[in-house]
Amino acid sequence: MQDCPDLYYWKPGQGYGGGRSTKCEVKNKVFKGIQNGLRLKSWARPSNGFVKGVQFIDSDMQNVQNPIIIDQNYCSRNLNCLGQLRKIQGAIKRKK
Repeated sequence: MQDCPDLYYWKPGQGYGGGRSTKCEVKNKVFKGIQNGLRLKSWARPSNGFVKGVQFIDSDMQNVQNPIIIDQNYCSRNLNCLGQLRKIQGAIKRKK
């Protein structure tokens, strides 16, 4: 599996973002004292962006309000948003 070239880190608390990401991993990240940790979002339809097969590995959350957020119908400023949703497939595994 490769690094995620299309994912980039927004300012602290905003998570990772990008256009189309598939079969890649984000490793060894530390999130401290922020609002949002691992955040995946896809725009409201119609949109051609997607996230598929992304793995977050060994992410350390310290004082994070929302450790994991998956927003399948993101709409900036809630203007002219469509209500279509897509299915989530995935798993969260906790390292012991």
